[in-house]
Amino acid sequence: MGVLYFETINKIRFLESRAYELSKTMEEVRLDIDIAIEKYGRIIEYENTSNSAKLNDIMALFTLFSISCLPATILGGLMGMNVKVPFESHDNSTHLAFWMIVAIILISTVAFFLFLRYGLFQQKFF
Repeated sequence: MGVLYFETINKIRFLESRAYELSKTMEEVRLDIDIAIEKYGRIIEYENTSNSAKLNDIMALFTLFSISCLPATILGGLMGMNVKVPFESHDNSTHLAFWMIVAIILISTVAFFLFLRYGLFQQKFF
């Protein structure tokens, strides 16, 4: 009975040391998994930042294109109205109407830019 007891104690000690080793290995694996998750998150953030930069470049190109088309659009809008064409006849009312429309557009544009410059972005929301 003493031998059986001695062998049982040795097996228990062996299993205990093996369980301790497995516990340490599991902690190392858990740390490796945490590091891998953090690296994956950083890779995703880098990809998102890269895609955002590309999108900003494309939007800048579209903005430049639309700004370059703006004068033609405004001129086409003014000349495409269903009224007498300014400067076609010697009637002063067409000249006056044309310059009034141009003045309204210019005043609206300046007011809008002043509002953006001094009104909208100067407010503190928090």
